[in-house]
Amino acid sequence: MNYIRKLSIVVFLSISTGFFPFVVVASSREVEENRERLIRTNECLGCNLFYANLRGESLNSANLNGANLFNAILIGARLSNAKLTHTYMSNANLSKAILVNADLTYADLNGAHLIDANLKDAKLIHTNLSNSDLSGANLENADLAYANLNGADMSGTVLEGVNLNNTQVKETFFLGVVGLTDKQIDDLKSRGAIVETVDNNIGIF
Repeated sequence: MNYIRKLSIVVFLSISTGFFPFVVVASSREVEENRERLIRTNECLGCNLFYANLRGESLNSANLNGANLFNAILIGARLSNAKLTHTYMSNANLSKAILVNADLTYADLNGAHLIDANLKDAKLIHTNLSNSDLSGANLENADLAYANLNGADMSGTVLEGVNLNNTQVKETFFLGVVGLTDKQIDDLKSRGAIVETVDNNIGIF
C-alpha cells in the first residue's frame, strides 16, 4: 500500500464553461475516501473523484456540484435527479447511466462517453458536450440550450421535445435520430450539423 501513500496526481483543469483554470492536487487515498463518503452520504460537493470507479452505483439525488470526475467510470450508474452543476467530467464514461432529470448545467463533459445513457428531462444548459459520444442516448425533453455539441456523436438519439435553442452544433452528427421537428432539422443543418433522421434525409450546410 506504500504506492498509495506516495502517489500524487496533479491535474490541470482548464474549464471553458465559466470557470477560471485551477490546479487540483490530490492523492489516490483522498479520492478513495471521497468515493466512500459519496456512497455513504450521497453527497460530495467540489470533491476530487477523478478516475474513481462508480460503476453501477446508486446515486439518485446525489449532490456532486463542482466535483472533479475527470475520467471517472460511471457505467450504468443511477444518477436520476442528481445535482451535477459545474462538475468536471471530461472523458468520463457514463455509458448506460441513468440521468433522468439530472442537473448538469455548466458541467464540462468534453470527450465523455454517454452511449445509451438515459438523459430524459435532464438540464444540460451551457453544458460542454463537445466531442462526446451520445449515440443511442435518450434525450427526450432534455434542455440543451446554449450547450456545446461541436463534434459530438448524437447518432440514434431520441430527441423528442428537446430544446436546442442556441446550441453549438458544428460538425455534430445527428444520424438516425428520432423526434426532431422539421424546423429543428433545418436549423441544425444551417448551423453546420450533419442530420439524418429515420426517414434517411441527410444534409450538411
